Amino acid sequence: MHAPRPRSPILLTLAALLTLLRFEWALAQTNITVPSSDDSIVYSGQGTGDALFCQYTTNGTIIAGQAGCYNVPSMCAPSAAMGQSPESTAEFKFRGSAIYITALLLSISPIYTITLDGQSTDVDGVRPSRAFTCAPLFSSSSELDPTVEHTIRLSIKGPSPNRNMTVDPAGQSTVFGLVNFIYTVPEASSASNATSTDTNTDAAAAPTTSTSASSATSTNTNTDSSPAPTTSTSAADGLSMGPNGGLKLAALSALLGVLVVVSL
Repeated sequence: MHAPRPRSPILLTLAALLTLLRFEWALAQTNITVPSSDDSIVYSGQGTGDALFCQYTTNGTIIAGQAGCYNVPSMCAPSAAMGQSPESTAEFKFRGSAIYITALLLSISPIYTITLDGQSTDVDGVRPSRAFTCAPLFSSSSELDPTVEHTIRLSIKGPSPNRNMTVDPAGQSTVFGLVNFIYTVPEASSASNATSTDTNTDAAAAPTTSTSASSATSTNTNTDSSPAPTTSTSAADGLSMGPNGGLKLAALSALLGVLVVVSL
């Protein structure tokens, strides 16, 4: 009986690469951004919904006659859903493997309760700025089943003990501010996902700037900036680039398969 021929190092390397490529292909994902104005988001609470953003003159002052407008520069967010009621909520249904929330936050923001498929998490919305900041508020901590419908609900729990006590010593502020939901889907199914009627399918979907103004109804145009949100994620970064990344992976996988067979 002949001893088995030792495996070629080249063969073993190619087999390992083939396995890795197939794994990367299985993980290829993309993010879909659902803006606050999308009809798929259901709001409740008196006055909660699309916000009126203050308009400015060319020299940066607020134009008169805009009672109740929110002082949010357009570079922070193109739109937002705001509310002053403690009963303000936003609910969204989706199919995906992860979910993120971007909100308008400042130093007197409340503690929010995020309920995902019946499981609730409290998140402090306070940020160290007296200006509104477009910032990540929540990200799902575990892999979700992308084949089933999930429900996420954003609501106000109450005042934060970390709020700016000078501005809101009695804890009466209940400013609710939602910029968007961002959910992750497998790349192959992103085109056919119909949960949202107005989505952006760029992988880097999260806002990249967060400049904001000093208060909800203030006429002060002083603005602050905060670090870019990090809620946007995309797998297979190395080989799956752009909308044709999957085809590149498939072609490489097929080529390596042929090389492995030839080496046998």
